[in-house]
Amino acid sequence: PPRSSFLPPRSSFLPPRSSFLTPLLVAPFASLASWTTVSLVSMAVPWDAPLSPLHLLVLLLLPITLTSASASDAVIPFRYPLFKQCNASWAQDVMVDTTICKVGCLMSSTSMALHGAGIMIDEAASIEANPGTLNTWLRNNGGYQGHNNLDESKIPSINPQRIDWPADGMHRGNDLEISAIKKYLMEPRVVIANVDAGHHFVLVTGWIENDNDTLLVNDPGFDRQNYSLQNDVVGFRIFDMKRGDRTASSSRASSTVRVEQDQFVLNHVEALCNDGSKGGFYYRPPKTDESSWLSVPWVVYLEGGGWCYNKESCDNRFKEATHLMSSNGWETTLMKRKGIFDLDCEANPAFCVAHHVYIRYCSSDGWTGRRSSTESGYTFQGSMIVDSVFEMLINSPNLTLDPSASKILLTGCSAGGRGSMFNIDRIKNKFGLTNFSGMFDSGWWLTIPQMNASKVVPSASLVDQAKMVFSLANSTLDESCVEEFPGEEWKCFFAPYAIPYVETRSLSQVFQYDKFQLDQDTHGQKPPFVPDTASYVEDFREQMVSTLQNAAANMSFREDRDMSIYSPACYDHCSITSNRFSSTKVSQNETASPISLSQVVHTWWTSSSREPSANLSNESLRSSSRLILDNCVGFNCSVAC
Repeated sequence: PPRSSFLPPRSSFLPPRSSFLTPLLVAPFASLASWTTVSLVSMAVPWDAPLSPLHLLVLLLLPITLTSASASDAVIPFRYPLFKQCNASWAQDVMVDTTICKVGCLMSSTSMALHGAGIMIDEAASIEANPGTLNTWLRNNGGYQGHNNLDESKIPSINPQRIDWPADGMHRGNDLEISAIKKYLMEPRVVIANVDAGHHFVLVTGWIENDNDTLLVNDPGFDRQNYSLQNDVVGFRIFDMKRGDRTASSSRASSTVRVEQDQFVLNHVEALCNDGSKGGFYYRPPKTDESSWLSVPWVVYLEGGGWCYNKESCDNRFKEATHLMSSNGWETTLMKRKGIFDLDCEANPAFCVAHHVYIRYCSSDGWTGRRSSTESGYTFQGSMIVDSVFEMLINSPNLTLDPSASKILLTGCSAGGRGSMFNIDRIKNKFGLTNFSGMFDSGWWLTIPQMNASKVVPSASLVDQAKMVFSLANSTLDESCVEEFPGEEWKCFFAPYAIPYVETRSLSQVFQYDKFQLDQDTHGQKPPFVPDTASYVEDFREQMVSTLQNAAANMSFREDRDMSIYSPACYDHCSITSNRFSSTKVSQNETASPISLSQVVHTWWTSSSREPSANLSNESLRSSSRLILDNCVGFNCSVAC
């Protein structure tokens, strides 16, 4: 079909008042073969116009049609992210002589495959695969031929132990049967389909059961979820990739699937994601004898991933990062082995033996929302998802969290770090948790003006976004903080305003050059910075350090508060689930040995008092009660930034 007939966003022709038609129309848009979808779109009529007999006939027949291709018949063996080639983060990056947005479909599809297999572009630097990072690697390593043509044989050089461009990798014609494609996807092999008469590439992710033609795809260029093998596909690219941090996610996998001890298993809860699907969490039992599980600590982690703040930003987010708004397609099991999830007790002494809970982020509200529906068509229930998870952890007969006995850490990074801060007191009081602490990574936002850059289009500031989210999601923030700022309740999204009201014991990691906020406030400028931007960046650090020092000083007078801060002078954002958890270090002065966050966390966690214990042989750490701040000189100057 012509591109103009591709399915538009459902919100454009499904207004809320169409409640009696929505169940008939939404389901086929999610699951039917392409011929059905295009037929429905081409027959759309204004809602105030009378329905023709033909339209009525289609609506009457839809329930019958759905029985042959329902959403439950979709088989997606492994979950891959959806990266759009025109995402603003890399859309204008040049490949050879043309941008990713214009011709980067094959490269973008390959980056989805790498990311889904858990293969990083640079393992040592923890650089994950996406169209931007893969394009940079290809440009630096001779990965293109002629005018922007991907050289597939170069891809294995990223990680030769885990990637192969096999002898049968290139298929210049439609010469694969559906049975072979299914076999490849289950092995798994990476299958990239050449479609649109050879002008476009998409990553094949699955198929429809009892349908020998429809391929489910992640399409980097168009809003399309499936293609016809017979009518649309003209060739393939096949890679062999050994999977790492991401594992099988078959939507039809048995609940009794055998799980290795280092895998997390998905559990759904009743609270909802943005699209109305159920939220959920992954649980991994401690790597120790089951008889000792009651005495083992719990680590409950809130995933990060930004947010959306109005209909336009939410629609774009749904297109470009569906997994952050929907649980459809989530893995059945999950692999996390770094940072606080590391099973190596040398790298992660505090939590190598622990109950690990990973709560997936799909509410786009900083874990604060309590709204069932909005005019935008989305649900915001982040706060309710946290409630639902703790209810299950406490009440499930298969879990052992004891509110009065278990030692529990609520933590997260970025939106998850802020979500931990916003929910910690409420969760502690609601469930009567007696030994409860929080660790907030990269959740310390500042209310500073954005940089005035004449050459860029200003984006919504974090302050503007916070104001909109507070209303859109009906956000639940700390009651005492909200009462302190009537009419400006949004301020409680920002740590300098919120942290004084956190009563639960906490440790915050704050990067003095927080990469996420600087990217927002400088409108996407990257280092090396031009002089004006460099000056703004240093002012940003100065204000960040000032808020940290003020917070620590104010807390020193509060006997009822127990708050600590660890702050590297790094241009970074989030490290507690990466190797930087133990590699990045803070030097408080010239004589003290540099200290990693892993060391600080171990000391802080094993001490129940406000003063860190002497568990580590480091005089500086033992004597530093509240603020571990790097005073090094220069941009990105801490050890191993």
